[in-house]
Amino acid sequence: MPDITTLEPTASVDEILAVLHRDGALIVRNLMTPQQMATLSEELRPWIDKTPNGNGDFVGYKTKRCCGVLGKSAMAGEIATHPKILELCDRVLLPQCTRYRLSVSQVISIGASETVQHMHRDDALWPFEHPVKNHRLIHCIWAVTDFSAENGATRVAPGSHLWGEGREPKEGEWTQAVMPAGSALIYWADTFHGGGANRTGIPRDGMILGYIVGWLRQEEEQFLAVPPEKAKTLPRKIQDLLGYKTHEPYLGWLDQNDCRVALIDVPEDQRGAVDLSDDDDTAGELQPGKWAVLI
Repeated sequence: MPDITTLEPTASVDEILAVLHRDGALIVRNLMTPQQMATLSEELRPWIDKTPNGNGDFVGYKTKRCCGVLGKSAMAGEIATHPKILELCDRVLLPQCTRYRLSVSQVISIGASETVQHMHRDDALWPFEHPVKNHRLIHCIWAVTDFSAENGATRVAPGSHLWGEGREPKEGEWTQAVMPAGSALIYWADTFHGGGANRTGIPRDGMILGYIVGWLRQEEEQFLAVPPEKAKTLPRKIQDLLGYKTHEPYLGWLDQNDCRVALIDVPEDQRGAVDLSDDDDTAGELQPGKWAVLI
């Protein structure tokens, strides 16, 4: 089986990008601490416990998928805004858009005796031709618990981002992302991967966070996953990632305003049209009575 490159948390974004361009995927070890992942697990455990198993071959019959995690866990938001991940997104996505957004947020708990998932490309949801010329999505799978070959560590086919249409991984072309809790598998969304088989009696928990250019529709409908009444309690950086910020100059507005007006008590008869290209992200948190100068 091929190897998957593993870097230390001190690796630079230049080093990460060099491996991504070559292999399409890599592991960065210990970006978060085991204690932080334990906090994430504790915050999400009530939601995971009440989430039913899937009912299909692709989503799994013994796998739970808990979605909308940024509205359920403060630690999930901290992980989603990890400086190194955002720096990577800045380098790759911002040259193609005025802002990027969170496309998908989901904890995947692979239960005991679950079988392998069919290997796939996450960007199959959009009509891209492969190999793609510009990567418009960056995905991360975080190890909430340790990932091992026995408990369902994600299977990855290094180099498959360079393959054309119609080719899928064969035996011997993939490996598993074995990594300790707090590590991240970072990959282009056109790299083939899939959940592994869990041959242990303990669930394997991972969290996928995907980032997408702001002019493409997100995979997960974030406005419903984290509705305004919850989103208004979150930090502004999280609100922006969810999509409560217009993609300049005029994409995704509400009442010809930045859609963040949905998060504060601005009467509809006071939402006069504003020039959305005049953005001031340094003005601080949005407050009633000050909204017009902030958007």
